[in-house]
Amino acid sequence: MALLAALLASSSAPPGASARTIGIQANDTFVYSYEVYTTYATPNGNQTSTQYNQFSVSVLWTNTTRPLGEVAYSEAITEVNGTTVTSPSALQNTTTIFDPYNNDTYLGNIGFYPFAYTDLAPGTADDLNVSLTVLGTPAGALTGPQLVNATVARGAGEVLVNFTIFASAGTPPSQNVLRYNSTTGVLTQGTTYTHFFDVEKNFIYTLVSSSHVPSGIFNPNAEFLVASAAIVVVGIIAVWRVTSATEKGKFAKARRKMKR
Repeated sequence: MALLAALLASSSAPPGASARTIGIQANDTFVYSYEVYTTYATPNGNQTSTQYNQFSVSVLWTNTTRPLGEVAYSEAITEVNGTTVTSPSALQNTTTIFDPYNNDTYLGNIGFYPFAYTDLAPGTADDLNVSLTVLGTPAGALTGPQLVNATVARGAGEVLVNFTIFASAGTPPSQNVLRYNSTTGVLTQGTTYTHFFDVEKNFIYTLVSSSHVPSGIFNPNAEFLVASAAIVVVGIIAVWRVTSATEKGKFAKARRKMKR
């Protein structure tokens, strides 16, 4: 399922790359459709096929304090080639937060770029040295040092990132067009266009739905503890009242005996 699996990178982030703000948090969940369009030539004309998949990504935790910010996630594939997975199993891993100005952030483990920094500034980055593995080509997985050119633009409510991967001389470059929500930094639409050995493959990620747990929401566990504490307090008050009534009865009897 992963299109771009990261293996190795060299060089460092360009000067001035300081994007560090994100808009996601633990327990956020995102459902994506993942479509693969394939076109290739045959003696009888072009043949086209479409594969439809769907999966969910849940955020476990985030960390932007390290040189490479990262997100821990749980991923479950719920549909493969149009067939629903009856018992999807979740895989957990960490991936980098995408900053197109930093070549190291192209090396995420999840296989695409669902999370980006929200404070990305408009601009360009040229000749970033990245080594990526491109899966799904007729020759299998292709790996090698590649150069990446990227541009970032900001519009109404979104951040648009385009980057082109130049694999080698004589090989058509692959182009990536990514749209992010400017508030959350979550990918809403991402397409990778590739062309290898007369086979054209387009990989399309589309955000289908999302759920967000607002910060400060009442924790069910905390609610249980508060309720338990309330029960204990009520119980203590009840016991105190019973004890007080009993003691008052004893004192009343003692006073009556003393008056006799």
